[in-house]
Amino acid sequence: MLPRRIAQFWRNVMPPGLWEGPADRRWVSLTFDDGPDPVMTTRILDALKAVRAPAAFFLVGRRARRHPELVCRIASEGHEVGNHTWSHRPLLAGASPDRQLSRTEEVLSRLCPGSPRIFRPPFGAIGPNGPAALRRHGLTPVYWSIVPGDWDPTHPDQLRRRVLRQLHPGAVIVLHAGRPWHAGTAAAVGPLVRDLRDRDYVIVPISRMLAAGGHPVGVR
Repeated sequence: MLPRRIAQFWRNVMPPGLWEGPADRRWVSLTFDDGPDPVMTTRILDALKAVRAPAAFFLVGRRARRHPELVCRIASEGHEVGNHTWSHRPLLAGASPDRQLSRTEEVLSRLCPGSPRIFRPPFGAIGPNGPAALRRHGLTPVYWSIVPGDWDPTHPDQLRRRVLRQLHPGAVIVLHAGRPWHAGTAAAVGPLVRDLRDRDYVIVPISRMLAAGGHPVGVR
């Protein structure tokens, strides 16, 4: 897990963006990285639909190109779509930041026009050339305040406990939807949403968090 206090430290060195929403509102946003995947993303979309909860999906460009029907489904069901680079590479000096962003934007603009121009950095890494590349492409970074560590196989109950232990108003939760070992995440979605609502939290789109924090966001 990445405790919230560590994320707060990184705010001083990362490009400006959303880390969490208003501290005076019992809001929470769900975000899913690394998709789309025909199995895991589909399961997560089914679970979100069953509990009528919105989410944001930060997609890897080459996977989005491979599975356009899933990208269209994400957008058509009211979820928001963000850029997670073309090949899941951090925006470091040797990773051609502009190309990593532009190729993904081309795919997302074609498949889900009107979606917000938001970005989640793979591995949380943005090197010296990254901020300028983000500005050139009009992308607003969306970071996190709760990271339950589901990049490794995680039992659904353990994932829920990790999230609830860190829960706070304005939380931005990072989950994953791209690999077979994210089955625990898919199984946890429905129960987790019910847990959050039982604690009087409202699950809101990430765009609402951004607006509340005064973060300007363009659209594709």
